[in-house]
Amino acid sequence: MATAGPETKLVKKMLAKINGMDGCEARKVHGSRYSSGEPDIDAVLWGIPLKVEVKALSGGKPTPLQEARLRAWHKAGAITGWVNSMEELEELIETCRRKAIRDGN
Repeated sequence: MATAGPETKLVKKMLAKINGMDGCEARKVHGSRYSSGEPDIDAVLWGIPLKVEVKALSGGKPTPLQEARLRAWHKAGAITGWVNSMEELEELIETCRRKAIRDGN
């Protein structure tokens, strides 16, 4: 059996973090020909949509297609970002928390 790579491990840890919070739900978006370029994590935190591209290597960046999908989701109203660590995910969670409070969620 193959061992999970660093990105897979980081995504699992992030999903556990989000799914462990009240009022939040997240899932892994599995790559296929129909979901090419879509962010790795699809979540809703306190009524706020969140799309996250995960790059396990420090300094890792999304592909041009992934960047385009993040921009499209942002334009549609989602909080979006790409992260290399749990600390960066925490920043996105805090952005969602502030928006939920402003929106009265």
